[in-house]
Amino acid sequence: MKWEAIFSEVPDFRAENIFKLHLLNDILMLSLCATLSGADSDEEIETYGKEKEFFLRSFLILPNGIPSHDTITRVFRHLDKDKFAECLHKYSRELLDFFDEYHISIDGKVCRATNPGGKKKGGICIITAWACEQQLCLGQLKTSEKSNEKSSIPALIEELDIKNAVISIDAIGNSPVVAEQIIDKEGDYILSLKKNQKKLTKK
Repeated sequence: MKWEAIFSEVPDFRAENIFKLHLLNDILMLSLCATLSGADSDEEIETYGKEKEFFLRSFLILPNGIPSHDTITRVFRHLDKDKFAECLHKYSRELLDFFDEYHISIDGKVCRATNPGGKKKGGICIITAWACEQQLCLGQLKTSEKSNEKSSIPALIEELDIKNAVISIDAIGNSPVVAEQIIDKEGDYILSLKKNQKKLTKK
């Protein structure tokens, strides 16, 4: 894998006639490396870059040094997020190809402070497919409410290549539809049960 190729398909939104101090690929690769190292903000990405500049120059160009956190913020605000996500998904998949089998956990979490009027079930829910051993997010789907998680899980699975993977989902995703979908895509499943799922617990 060539590092410079990872984000080559992400279009640069900046006008060609504007003098650019920093290459888009450098900004994105710096941000990726910093995030994987635990950076949680654009300020921390900039700090990481300055501390690791010697290492980063071994595979990045950095014609004008490390971009400021303001530059990083501006880039991600206007970036084509769909293309960016496609590139991450494409190259994260290469890491999984080294394994004959791997574990993917699918779970939904309600985003903090998104509940209208303090209602418990009204917040934005993000469903995530997480490759556990590799610590990679393989896909995410946003739903308007936690209650929509069950109907959204099949849509997320449909977007994933799960051949030879073991998929684990909590009780909300336990349904014949999900099980058959995983089998059809050549994966295996571990689905949780609750006592109120009487028909399944009797089998």
